[in-house]
Amino acid sequence: MAFNLSSPAFAEGGPIPKDYTCDGADQTLPVAWSGVPEGTAELALIMDDPDARGFVHWVVVGIPPTAMGIEGDGTLPAGARLGTTVTGECLALHRGRTTMVWQTTLRNEAGKLCSVVTQTQLVLD
Repeated sequence: MAFNLSSPAFAEGGPIPKDYTCDGADQTLPVAWSGVPEGTAELALIMDDPDARGFVHWVVVGIPPTAMGIEGDGTLPAGARLGTTVTGECLALHRGRTTMVWQTTLRNEAGKLCSVVTQTQLVLD
């Protein structure tokens, strides 16, 4: 099963409703996920804005792998907490003609490992 992240507040690829932005009520955007890989120790969620040069809106770390999402009222799953700084490092493990493999490592403000993600990308001509 593939990991899936979505929000019941808007359709995939659609704009985020104004109520969930600083131009509106600035409410917490509800998110849900499924397909967490077996053996996952904890999840980290980073809400950034690629249209604003990667501005980070908020970070949640310590999310237990059994959690299914974050409610729109801002209630975090038990054990999860707002993070202030997460640093990431991306390493190219393979750069081929038709595939690329990347490993992204995230650490919290104390330097504790939060996440390691390996992603394989197909290169299309």
